[in-house]
Amino acid sequence: MHAAYLIPEYDESLTGGKDLNVADLPGAKGKKAWRDVWYRPVILGGRRAGTWRRRIGNGKLTIDTNLFAPVDAKQHRAITAAVRRYGEFLELPATWTGHDLVRHSGD
Repeated sequence: MHAAYLIPEYDESLTGGKDLNVADLPGAKGKKAWRDVWYRPVILGGRRAGTWRRRIGNGKLTIDTNLFAPVDAKQHRAITAAVRRYGEFLELPATWTGHDLVRHSGD
C-alpha cells in the first residue's frame, strides 16, 4: 500500500535544509522543467510526487496538486486519503485537483 502525505512548507524537514533529500517518483519531470512555485511536497510511497497548495472557501477545502509524474489508481487513492485526513483535521469536506495524471493500466 502506498502512503501519501501533504507536507506543509514550515515542516521541520523543510526548514532545516534546502531539500528533503527524497527521490522523485519514477518518470518525474526533471527539476528544471517543474516551473513550480509551491513549496509543499506531496510524498507518496516515500518519494516526492509533486507539490500542493490549499484553497478554503464556501465551507470546503480544495487541494490543488502539481504532480510531477503520472500516478496509478492505488497511488491516486493514497493521495485522496491524505486529502481527506487534512480535511478532517480542518473539519471541512475536502477534494483535490490534479487527477489528469492518473494511469489506469496496472491498477
